[in-house]
Amino acid sequence: MHSFGLPCLRIQDYRGRSPLHVAAVNDQVACVECIISFVLRNAAGEPESPSLPPLSPHPRTAEEIRLMSYFLEMVDSTGRTSLMLAAAHSALSTLQLLVSLYEEAKLSLASFMAKVDSEGLTALHHAASAADESIGLFLVETINDPTYFNLTDRLGRTPLHLAVGAGHIKLVERLLSAGANVFAVDDKHQLPICAGAPNPRVAKCLSVLLLAMMPSLASKIPVPSSTAKTPTFDRRVRNPLTDSIHSSDSEFF
Repeated sequence: MHSFGLPCLRIQDYRGRSPLHVAAVNDQVACVECIISFVLRNAAGEPESPSLPPLSPHPRTAEEIRLMSYFLEMVDSTGRTSLMLAAAHSALSTLQLLVSLYEEAKLSLASFMAKVDSEGLTALHHAASAADESIGLFLVETINDPTYFNLTDRLGRTPLHLAVGAGHIKLVERLLSAGANVFAVDDKHQLPICAGAPNPRVAKCLSVLLLAMMPSLASKIPVPSSTAKTPTFDRRVRNPLTDSIHSSDSEFF
């Protein structure tokens, strides 16, 4: 970095990933600290300083905030920020550091939690399906706003759908206690409870059994419109899960 300066941190590989993105993917906390420290040195007009001390919270100048924001907001070819990549790759230590940097840069963490990649996935969606459920637990505690727990991806799935599919018991419990919608249905009309089914037919069977056990749920299960990006609660539309109980279609029976 000292040889090539700040421009080398803007270089992106074939995936559109910058050095900060790669460091986040590999949970290289020291590397992330080094990159941000170098950015701050440049903002302070000291790019040639051989010493890059550890980051320490203190009031940032406008130029420091500008440069920090630039690199934290950079996205790769799939529209993912370093924070999203850290969440997706179970890089907890890096994720915690990035969250603190967002706060230092006076960036709205909530707005970045609503930021989506090319698949409509938020950082919490990535965390919900990550190998380590502590990633999702950390983000839920950090965000603490049900609004972001019910955002849907391009397939209509909420973080709860993905957490169930990944078998993350503690995360599922935490999402529910934090206000995640247990009745949200994805674009295949599947409830989160069916997200762990091995195939659509099993998911449909689970839905039929659930409604047979508790018929009163039929009026509570929403049906998303084909263009909805967030859960839709239009109960005027016929519920396909209820209809399937009486269907003669061999797909369901």
